[in-house]
Amino acid sequence: MERAVVTTQKSIEKATPVIQKSLDRSMKAAGVAFARTMKTIDGATAEDQAKLFRAYQKLLAAQLDYVDSRIRALDERRPPPPVPQGALDTEP
Repeated sequence: MERAVVTTQKSIEKATPVIQKSLDRSMKAAGVAFARTMKTIDGATAEDQAKLFRAYQKLLAAQLDYVDSRIRALDERRPPPPVPQGALDTEP
């Protein structure tokens, strides 16, 4: 049993930096995408901006709901829910 624990700990220690780098890249890409989205929206008419912001808000709300459900699943130690299509849609 102790050997299994040690082996698992070593595997986690090796994987953690790789996972962290991947998350860092993902967060940076999300920031770039956000800046690009805002720049694109800024070039639209006021009426179109309002429509685009409402659509973007809906997308973000779906993503936030999914993140909240993942946190609840982790807190309750149960499998995470599948990713809903609305949280993946990138078209406003």
